This record gives sequence, C-alpha cells and structure tokens, in this order.
Amino acid sequence: VLKLSPVLTDSDLASIAVTHSQAHLVAIAERATLSETVTEVLVERGDAQVLGAASDVPSAQVLRALLQADVTGIAVACRAAGASQAGFSAVLVLR
Repeated sequence: VLKLSPVLTDSDLASIAVTHSQAHLVAIAERATLSETVTEVLVERGDAQVLGAASDVPSAQVLRALLQADVTGIAVACRAAGASQAGFSAVLVLR
C-alpha cells in the first residue's frame, strides 16, 4: 500500500515516515516518485536500506535532499543497502 497507493499525499507519507518502522520507510522509499519533503524525513530517520532505496528514485528532489545529508554516510548507506551504482553515482556527481 505505501509503495503503490496513488491516494496517499506527501503529507500522509511524511507523517507515516516520522512515526513508523524502518520497514515502512523502505516501502515509502521504493515509490516511483518522492517529494523533497518526504525524502528529507527518509534521510533523517532512515537506515542504510532506506537510503539505498531512496537513492534509486530518479528525481532531482530526491537527489537534492540526499545531497544535503552527509555524503560519506550516504556512500556507506547506499553500498550497504545495495543501491544501484547509477543512483549512488548521481548523488556523488551532483555533490
């Protein structure tokens, strides 16, 4: 539901991301698109798996939010979560 539901708003997703488990955050991070607001919550609260999933979302808003986080931490998190090389490289190139 969190990954695919078209009826959940950014506000809904951000609220869920603030109060629910890492598994919930992963499902949100795996959505086809993420707003900057939702991504910021995922970056603040998410573990390596969450950051890895978020780094694979092809969105300038996602990349901008990830860039504001610690690059070293993102690198470690993306690699630990098995993020694609393209997602990880995009973060580093824009940094």
